[in-house]
Amino acid sequence: MTKRILILVLCLCLGLAAGASGAESLEGRVQDFVASVYADYAAQSFAEVFSLMYPSIGDIVSEEDYVNYQSQNFEELKLHLSEIEVGEVSESPRLSGSLRQLLLDDESHRVYGVAISYKANFVRGVRFSQTISKTVYVVVVDSQSEEGILYLLWEPSSMEEEEMPNDSD
Repeated sequence: MTKRILILVLCLCLGLAAGASGAESLEGRVQDFVASVYADYAAQSFAEVFSLMYPSIGDIVSEEDYVNYQSQNFEELKLHLSEIEVGEVSESPRLSGSLRQLLLDDESHRVYGVAISYKANFVRGVRFSQTISKTVYVVVVDSQSEEGILYLLWEPSSMEEEEMPNDSD
């Protein structure tokens, strides 16, 4: 992990020295944003994670409900996340209909998919250790500006799906 960070810093420095374009710096910002979100999530700073979610998500689930739900899941499963690695960024990934419905039509935004993997250790009757790889979605509002605002695009209905007794991960 330390080698990855060192390589990332070196690449960033080389990119800046070579006059990196705005798109490349935005890609780095998106990766850093996802790394920060997952660091907060792993640290169980759920209110901080919720504060970074796309605004329309708050119309569906309250911060209190989200924090309580995540806290309860971490406690019940004795969940611990580690080895978080942020991967490649893709612009305009294909979104499910439910995620597209969360996007506000009146905003200038771009959506990015970010590959992420992490190790999840949890207890569900017996102790499990599982590597999870998935895509996380980030919305950049006012993407034409270098200072665009970044938000996590997350599916609130996943809270309901995970509450089902016969779920499969």
